[in-house]
Amino acid sequence: MRWIARWVVLLALTGGGLAACERTRPADSNVNFFPLHAEDTWVYEVIRPLRNKSTRMTVRARGDQYVAPLKRRCHLVEESYSADEDNGGRPDTYPIAYYRENGFLYRTMSLEYRNGELREVGLGSSEERFLPDQLTANSTWESLTTAYNLGVRDSYGVTQHHRAALDPGTVTVPAGNFSHCLRVDTVAVHRARREGKVDDRPVILYYADWYAPNVGLVRTLQWSRPDGGPPLSKIELVAYDVEGAR
Repeated sequence: MRWIARWVVLLALTGGGLAACERTRPADSNVNFFPLHAEDTWVYEVIRPLRNKSTRMTVRARGDQYVAPLKRRCHLVEESYSADEDNGGRPDTYPIAYYRENGFLYRTMSLEYRNGELREVGLGSSEERFLPDQLTANSTWESLTTAYNLGVRDSYGVTQHHRAALDPGTVTVPAGNFSHCLRVDTVAVHRARREGKVDDRPVILYYADWYAPNVGLVRTLQWSRPDGGPPLSKIELVAYDVEGAR
């Protein structure tokens, strides 16, 4: 299923001009580590080194709007992937709805366009407590991602433990050099339920995400071991056009 393959890429993420330049730290009151202005755009290279594969992903914010399947207003974002065998050999666009609740940003991922309208695909895919409303150094929180939920017998979910810290160095990616980033380290426990039975051997993966002030996500690394080693996947910002980024 193309959507499940794309969800694996999305989970590896766990969200100015195009020229490369050094980013300086803005005033604290203006810092936004996950901007969602209408028409903000990010382009990422998604690399899976062990499989010698890469995919180009474009993320574009479509602004605040009413999302009928959720019966609420959300920040709608569209993700488009370059054509490869994981998405049926052609580019595809997937809508994601973000909304704020109880001090956190939530996201719903199992949406699709059908005859020009947003529809729920029926997998129940979402993430609770994706990011705090105010992401700061020393933030800690837990989130729950559901890949699919088909009832009491079959589901797949990921419990994630996050910790943020200020990265004292400079993060260099194809889009430029970014300083004063927040690094969010995540331990993700993947657990499936099949025919009503929960796996007693969960898969544990480790992530690091770097968020640049007023730009958003600039890099993600994923590992299978707590001590690092060669990454299973890497996501890097290639280009962006974000309101307020300098």
